[in-house]
Amino acid sequence: MGSPPARRGSLRGDRWKLLLAGGVLAAGQHLVSVAFVALPASVVSPIVNTQAVIAVVLGSLLLGEPHARLRLLAGGLAVGGVVLVSIG
Repeated sequence: MGSPPARRGSLRGDRWKLLLAGGVLAAGQHLVSVAFVALPASVVSPIVNTQAVIAVVLGSLLLGEPHARLRLLAGGLAVGGVVLVSIG
């Protein structure tokens, strides 16, 4: 036997959430694009690349993901590398 079939239309009540999330993500990506046009990449890139660290922190706080310290260290090393490359 298999798993029960998925209900059709189960996301109908959540469409507004999906649209809102898509709108927020689209606006954020647009702002990143505008930042790269308006400012030097050496300024924007380290800021944009902090998203890895933010994702690790949120993942450990909100989702209870394991190995948060190790992942935070790895994200910090990645951001530090980008900063070192950007300052030459």
